[in-house]
Amino acid sequence: MLNKFQSLIIVLFFANALVAQTDNYTIFQVRYLYDEAEFEKATAQGQQLLQKDHTLNPEQLLTIHRYMALSYFSLGQMDSARVHFFSVLSIDTKFSLDPIDTSPKIINFFKEVKSQYQDVITKDESTVLAYPKYIFLPDIRPKAAAHSLFVPGWGQIMKKQKRKAYILGGSFFVTALSAGGTYILERKRHDAYLDETKTSKIPSLYDSYNNTSKTRHVLQYTALSIWAASLLDALFTKYEPRLDVQNQAIVLGLSFPL
Repeated sequence: MLNKFQSLIIVLFFANALVAQTDNYTIFQVRYLYDEAEFEKATAQGQQLLQKDHTLNPEQLLTIHRYMALSYFSLGQMDSARVHFFSVLSIDTKFSLDPIDTSPKIINFFKEVKSQYQDVITKDESTVLAYPKYIFLPDIRPKAAAHSLFVPGWGQIMKKQKRKAYILGGSFFVTALSAGGTYILERKRHDAYLDETKTSKIPSLYDSYNNTSKTRHVLQYTALSIWAASLLDALFTKYEPRLDVQNQAIVLGLSFPL
């Protein structure tokens, strides 16, 4: 049984790690394309990644917007560069570019954008150019796991994964109830086996009791495995929404909505 639990934990861990590695590799491609001066490809790759922004963490989103901003600047599309720098600052207001690997022109442009961003969030000015502002929600997975600890599937409901919740919760309760019913039947057959006085009937009664006992053990282990799967899934797997994206905007004077 321990080996089953270990296998389940390993499978869930590596499945989650594989998804994270895939995202990180794709994000690395955006940076690579920028470094190779493939600016249009970098922005296209970034746009594809942002379509699933709810599955990305703050660091990943910041990296995407950063290199999209740098790519748009290099393409001469200043409004687009400004938009993505604003999104960077909505994630990390203290973000700054490294002067060692960033040109002075981009550094100066970013300082201007940062100043404008401070004006927007402190003065609540009128707006003309939309940009996504990220508001990261608390990670509910520990709380979801605590709920699944007591009721399998409850944590998935908290994560708004109703289909998964119904499958895990329903499977657990059906299996657990079946195990309970089988246990009652097992005890009856056990008593019948012990009470039997006719030697000819004892082997068949024992076989009946033994088979019922094996079935009960299988159902118990299955229910326990489903419980563990629900708990680990609630604790480790990603969910939506990880963040709230609000469409904010910035004042540029002469600008056009993207």
